[in-house]
Amino acid sequence: MASPEVSGRRAGSLSIEGPVRGTISFHPVDPALFEGLIAGLLGGRKVQPEPFLIEALRVRTPWTASRRTVAAIERAFEEAEPPKAAEGASLLERIKATAVALDHKVDLATRKALKAFDPELHLHGRPFFIGEESVERVATVVHEFRMSHGTAAAEAAILEQLAKLDPSFPAAFPPGDEDAEPDASYRADLLRDMRALYDLAAAARKGDTWAGGSGTRARSAVSVLMDEGPWRAVRLHARAVPFWQGREVDGLETVCRAAKIEPPACLKPAHALFAETCQEFPGFSEGLPLEIASERGVGAYVAPSQVDELLEFLTSTGAAMIRAASKYGEGPACTVLLRKIRECASYARRHGLGYLEAAGIPTPDEELEG
Repeated sequence: MASPEVSGRRAGSLSIEGPVRGTISFHPVDPALFEGLIAGLLGGRKVQPEPFLIEALRVRTPWTASRRTVAAIERAFEEAEPPKAAEGASLLERIKATAVALDHKVDLATRKALKAFDPELHLHGRPFFIGEESVERVATVVHEFRMSHGTAAAEAAILEQLAKLDPSFPAAFPPGDEDAEPDASYRADLLRDMRALYDLAAAARKGDTWAGGSGTRARSAVSVLMDEGPWRAVRLHARAVPFWQGREVDGLETVCRAAKIEPPACLKPAHALFAETCQEFPGFSEGLPLEIASERGVGAYVAPSQVDELLEFLTSTGAAMIRAASKYGEGPACTVLLRKIRECASYARRHGLGYLEAAGIPTPDEELEG
């Protein structure tokens, strides 16, 4: 939600003045994964990673297949842009570029796609590539993607979703051939991240120092655990459970404040997901504010038992938030943001999960760093 103080942001963004810029994600949260695997890692206990690894490897496949389709669509959009003269071009070069632009033709499927696709929803918002209209159908298809087995099944599902938007799209936007990281390497990445979380908590328990990587200054492991532990844990969770994203937006609490609407009481800091760690390390809860406070931050949480309350709030106040955003020219951006939150919460309700907001969480098809 934009406020009068906002300036210098990307057109169509939805954010009030604050420290966070970048991608915020909306997660259907499985408390059992936090209470089991993640609490075990942070608590220094032996864990059984195999069920998590199997799930994460299966879920990565439709993410990767979807990214190849998105890349094909984005290439078509780039090619649809008429050529422009380079900066500093001569008068003759600018005239030539203008003449080429006037003769520039765009194929019919791409023209249709430019109208049919909302990049913030279809290309960079939902998990996987989904063209469904209703919130409930989106929740259904997300789970079908999540439970699919193999690249062929994922690609068949993507073609079906493309066809829902227009029958010509499956042939017009065949998936690219970008290579994915081999399963064995990805599995090793996941094991490395689990080990890093375990080792970080162990170092904090001993009072040791911790260096996050080459060229970084060593700090006390306790301070690193407070700053990075929650985010590292949510990143692991996101390998196995699909999530939604918003670019240059804020979390629901902040959007409510900007719209001068009282946030729902069900929004709380994510202390419940890290109850054991908060008890062992009293300062750990300080890294779990209600509003996202950094580019790698964890924000508001809604328990599974209160997701209905979140959905009721979105139903009763969504129109008012959109009207408030429209005063600053951001009504469409607010509409898409609230839709993504609703889709996420609907998926969570259907599967007995909670709702969580975080910043800077990469999708499984993106390279893990740090």
